Amino acid sequence: MRETQDPTLLAAALFHDVGKGIDYPNHDKAGAQAFYGVLNNDICWLIEHHLDLLNNPTKTRRQLKGTSQLANLEKLRRWDLAGRKVGVEVMSVQTALNILHPHSHKILDHSLCN
Repeated sequence: MRETQDPTLLAAALFHDVGKGIDYPNHDKAGAQAFYGVLNNDICWLIEHHLDLLNNPTKTRRQLKGTSQLANLEKLRRWDLAGRKVGVEVMSVQTALNILHPHSHKILDHSLCN
């Protein structure tokens, strides 16, 4: 929250590991699949690719050089690592959802409503 108010990044940070409950080893792909049609494609893309800088950093940086996608993946990766520290105080899921709620028009996939 100190680094961004971008609802796309905040939603990706909140939901990026949901796929662990579906298919732990492939949680990036499983999580993205679960959210396509619910969350907007930018968030789903970040969820699907949030491990790219871990698994293939050189290739990812080369392919996405100079893009906002790379900048967003780098932030998400940094936050993911920081979130692993033991004893770090985090907000509740409800608080996080309350923060995202006013931005639902930006983060939800509205194609199903058309």
